[in-house]
Amino acid sequence: MAQFHEGTLLASGARTTTQTLDPASIAGASAVYAGTVAGDCEVLEVFCNLTAFTTAASLTLSVEFYDTASAAWVSVLAAAALTATGTKRLLIGPELVTAANAVLASLVWPRWRVVATHGNANSHTYSVTCRAITSR
Repeated sequence: MAQFHEGTLLASGARTTTQTLDPASIAGASAVYAGTVAGDCEVLEVFCNLTAFTTAASLTLSVEFYDTASAAWVSVLAAAALTATGTKRLLIGPELVTAANAVLASLVWPRWRVVATHGNANSHTYSVTCRAITSR
């Protein structure tokens, strides 16, 4: 039976710099991460909700997997930049159909993180949440 593990990676707030969000170290998101570490994650969803900005919004959400062989983070999926208020959703799972800037047909690696990249130094108010759908 599938289980849903949801968590907040970044509560809504105004920011001016890129945010790197490792769910293993964020209270409230650790349950989501624990579901993927076990290797039983079927689908990973990440949401970014941009609610306000000061002039020229430019915010790009991406998911990175950790490659233990090279000891490096690898960007596997990046959304098109948010240039207006709204929500972006990234979806990763092995039985999905890949769609540019939105969906990746892939297993979810045991170690992952989310990066919210600011394209400028203007203030952006947004939140980032995630959900892992696991097989147990």
